[in-house]
This record gives sequence, structure tokens and C-alpha cells, in this order.
Amino acid sequence: MERQTTARFSLGDVVQRRDASFRGVVIDIDPSFDDRVAEAGQPFYRILAVGPDGGFTAYTREDDLIPDSN
Repeated sequence: MERQTTARFSLGDVVQRRDASFRGVVIDIDPSFDDRVAEAGQPFYRILAVGPDGGFTAYTREDDLIPDSN
């Protein structure tokens, strides 16, 4: 039986990492993450991010992200 995962965030959503190390916009959702690195049932997101050292792309699991209210 195939398991279905629903992503909490959508493309274009502005998010920040829980530890406040960066904030950015969701540019890709990976529902077929590598089970060896992630907890079951949790998608990963590619984020176009800005942090203290400038811009970069981050690949982050859903539980590490919260909506950005700014």
C-alpha cells in the first residue's frame, strides 16, 4: 500500500527555520525524500533562503520550518 503525504507548505510560501538561522521562499517540494535520512511521512522542501551570510538554497525537512509572519 502506498502512503500519501500532504505537504504543510506550498510553492511560494515564505517560511523560516525554527532556529531562525534563515528565512526564505519555498521553491520545490520533495514528497519522495530519502527514508534513510528523514522520518517517515515527512516531506522535504527546497528553500531559496537568506541568512546572515547572504543568499543560498536550503533543503530542509518540514518539522524544521514554520510560517514566516513578517
